[in-house]
Amino acid sequence: MKRLLALLFCGAVLVSWCAPNSWTQATWGAISGYVSDPSGAAVPGANVTVTEV
Repeated sequence: MKRLLALLFCGAVLVSWCAPNSWTQATWGAISGYVSDPSGAAVPGANVTVTEV
């Protein structure tokens, strides 16, 4: 019985230790910006590629 309780306790500690780490991996976000030429004018129809860094 003591061994079962010890295993359950260790399992609960492990789960509670891992849970906050999964919260830091966001699955949403936002990117905003402005594409301009050297004179500062907007570039209509500009294509922007976003890559994971």
